[in-house]
Amino acid sequence: MIVTAINSYTSPSGTSQQPTNEEENKELKVVVHFTGTQFDIMNLDDYDCDNAIMTVNNDYQLNGYTLGVGQSYKVGAAQFANSDGTRFNPFATKPQSFAVICQGTNELKNVSWTGTF
Repeated sequence: MIVTAINSYTSPSGTSQQPTNEEENKELKVVVHFTGTQFDIMNLDDYDCDNAIMTVNNDYQLNGYTLGVGQSYKVGAAQFANSDGTRFNPFATKPQSFAVICQGTNELKNVSWTGTF
């Protein structure tokens, strides 16, 4: 399964906005595939995505990854958890969306990527 990308910018207050001309140069470039049990994530950007927040279905999160330039990561679906600690179960719930927000201090700070399956 391949994710279709929608680029957006998430402001520090958490509101989603369309990128301005200055921010248009800061698009996060990632590819995400879902194998049925894990997410394959590849950073195609020129910068590391530091302290990433990754979210499945706008509910299940995995925080703290650094997605290195040109690196691929296989992340088990059950590593994602919602606010009450419930793990994402791909056998019970279909992944419909995936988001990545970079929280580091480099050029990708607060730059996000969202895709749908």
